[in-house]
Amino acid sequence: MTTMSFRKKIRKKGKVYAIEVEGYRDEKGKVRHRYLRYPGRIDKNGNILPSQCDIKVDNVFQFSLPFIVAKSIEEVRLKEALTDYKEEITTLILTLICAPSSISKMLRRIHDIDHSVIKIDFPINRKRIDNALDFLEESKEIVEHRLHMNL
Repeated sequence: MTTMSFRKKIRKKGKVYAIEVEGYRDEKGKVRHRYLRYPGRIDKNGNILPSQCDIKVDNVFQFSLPFIVAKSIEEVRLKEALTDYKEEITTLILTLICAPSSISKMLRRIHDIDHSVIKIDFPINRKRIDNALDFLEESKEIVEHRLHMNL
């Protein structure tokens, strides 16, 4: 027995929806319709707008603000002003501007930023971040002087 499927328009609460329908015959030979799926709403041009339940999102990354911050870090040549912990300090700056939080939360939020912007090996070690902050505290005048000389 062959079955035939087609799309049908229905109007519900002032909106037009598309339904995929399959035609079949029941035991008595009468033609019946079986609803297969609801592809979505139909716009004014007759195009089907997919319903939100059909959309699957694997990952969402922040891109624009981290990209701007990363470009700013490059412009002031921060990495040239640092001797140690270059990647950790630039990552700290980037994440604290884009998603201000504590360091422990930062380590979780860093995965929400586009990885092409952050050029650091994962996973990031908390001890290494603490050492980078200690380095900054001890040599902040030197770093500030080098940054000033780079501009």
